[in-house]
Amino acid sequence: MDVERLHIRKMIETMMQARILNRKAHGHHRPGKNFFILLEIQHLNNGQPVMPSALASKLDVSQAAISQMINLQVKGGFVRRVHDSHDRRLVLVELTPAGKQRVIDSMKHFEAYIDQLVDYMGVEETREFIRLLNKVFEFSEDYMKRTDERNCL
Repeated sequence: MDVERLHIRKMIETMMQARILNRKAHGHHRPGKNFFILLEIQHLNNGQPVMPSALASKLDVSQAAISQMINLQVKGGFVRRVHDSHDRRLVLVELTPAGKQRVIDSMKHFEAYIDQLVDYMGVEETREFIRLLNKVFEFSEDYMKRTDERNCL
């Protein structure tokens, strides 16, 4: 096996291990994919009710997917539907007090995890880790653009 293939295999193994460890580290405090809808509702319109279509666009999901995500959060008591005060035909979503608290609690757990990670890695390794992650993100965005362009031809 050549050196390049060995690096590819090692990168895949490391990324899989990071994913497994991430799941174990967060345990029941792990926010889950639907947590991000709560976070976006809070930040998208400065805490004011938002249109589901705006959420779908921000999270890059379909209208059907955002509807299912909202339904789960409504059922859990974290989100409620409200009518727009200017146009009663429009249905918006907003966080309930329980939803706001869930965002606060989840962010506290996440920040504590990151704080401990920074302590463990130290300042220099943290800076290098951030630099490398940004490089991975840049590559990923460029790769997706190139792949999308090829698929459109």
